[in-house]
Amino acid sequence: MKDFCETYNLENLIKEPTCFKNAHNPSSIDVMLTNRKNSFQNSMTIETGMSDYHKMTISVLKMFFKKKEPVKINYRLYKYFNELNFRNDLTNSLRNCNNENLKYDEFKNIFMKTLNSHAPNKKKVVRGNHQPFMCKILSKAFMHRSKLKNVYNKNPTLINETKYKRQRNYCVSLLAKEKRKYYNNLDLRIFNDNKKFWANIKPLFSNKQNNLQKNITLVEKEKITSKNNEELKN
Repeated sequence: MKDFCETYNLENLIKEPTCFKNAHNPSSIDVMLTNRKNSFQNSMTIETGMSDYHKMTISVLKMFFKKKEPVKINYRLYKYFNELNFRNDLTNSLRNCNNENLKYDEFKNIFMKTLNSHAPNKKKVVRGNHQPFMCKILSKAFMHRSKLKNVYNKNPTLINETKYKRQRNYCVSLLAKEKRKYYNNLDLRIFNDNKKFWANIKPLFSNKQNNLQKNITLVEKEKITSKNNEELKN
């Protein structure tokens, strides 16, 4: 057993006795072996009352989720766009060219220049896990909740705890309200298009996953090899 643990760098998380058949000489026969000790926390033994001699071993697995990169979105601002004014400006620009044999590239440059003046290009950055039902009210509420949580962590008084919990509960109810509002007003025509359907329904499902690369130890013909997941796949 000792050689096996040394080969795979295994360590026992349970440091307390687990078997009390001999009350004067308890033993540790229920163990948890791992080579990723830092991935666990609060490892302990508890008395369940289901056995006369044994305690149950428990541990909590730490989960890490890789944060998605921000998404940059380029768009045109049509808030102040007026089709009639755009047509008039485009017509005047084409007349000023005084060129009957206008090439396509020249026309394209004039058209895009006129369009940029009426519907300018804009760019915004959203979170990698941005959801379609998010709005400014929700965003501000979440930021205020995080602010109150930081205040409570630095100064854990009853007043700060009450303020944080009140804002947290408000965020939960507001989030549910905005979700209901978004999906109740959802255009039913998206159900005829698979791409649009999943683009709008996907936020209902969780896409959290552990993307960390784990080292894997293999023993082949008495030769020890340690590689990560990506190298093994290749």
